[in-house]
Amino acid sequence: GITQRTSFNSLKLRAETVEIDHNYFVTGEMLIDATNLVLNAPVTLTGGYGDFGASNAPSVLSITNRDTFDISRNAVFGTDRSFHYKNFVNEGTIECSSLIVRSDFVHNKGDLDVANAMRIEAGVAKFENASTTADGDMILQAQDLKFHNSLSQTLGSLFINATNSLSDSGGQSGSSLSCNRGFHMLRKPP
Repeated sequence: GITQRTSFNSLKLRAETVEIDHNYFVTGEMLIDATNLVLNAPVTLTGGYGDFGASNAPSVLSITNRDTFDISRNAVFGTDRSFHYKNFVNEGTIECSSLIVRSDFVHNKGDLDVANAMRIEAGVAKFENASTTADGDMILQAQDLKFHNSLSQTLGSLFINATNSLSDSGGQSGSSLSCNRGFHMLRKPP
């Protein structure tokens, strides 16, 4: 079936858990007052309010994207406020100009498609059956960094900083790291 898109100039949602199950196109302000945000349908942020960060989701601790989250400008999850995210899970597609994530747990099982630079800081970061691409530099920093059947590709430099462990599923994992302007292993895990 065809999904009808609903357009909003301003969208404000409040609940303990906000689940978005309809295709939303937001041209103005978007405010999610919740602890948990779950996207089960496409959400597009555009126009002068095309950024996503603490001003949009001031109390969100956990986000799960299962469809397409299209952010026309910058996406900031947890570095622009005094506390970071607990969970950042992507099972769909997130498209944005730049991406910064700070979360205890990051799990990309979908596509992260970034037009400029990307920085992910996590306790545990897992890239599983995923595509993680950036046209600018890509920084992946975690205590435990794990890859399985995933592509991580940047047109810029790739920086890996894993303090406890860096792993994939072995020779058959199908994972690939690719960069155009240099690979930097900032720390060798024990």
